[in-house]
Amino acid sequence: MDTRANPKNLTGERNVFCPQYRQCLDHAVKCAWQSWDCSRCDFRHSRCEVFPLESLGYNDGLSFYELSPRVAKVYYQRFC
Repeated sequence: MDTRANPKNLTGERNVFCPQYRQCLDHAVKCAWQSWDCSRCDFRHSRCEVFPLESLGYNDGLSFYELSPRVAKVYYQRFC
């Protein structure tokens, strides 16, 4: 973990788009923390591309959720 990462054993806000998120999660698990907070970390406002969509091919598996037809209809009427 980068030494500038500073997760604290507190309930609070986490930055799931942080480039150090995975390392902080591993640290929290090793320490048996129930939660952690990023408010005192140098990376608290950092953003990284979590999943570069351009790198995917047609045969790559992606987790996705299917919408019920009723919900999908409402979604497409409002946003498409």
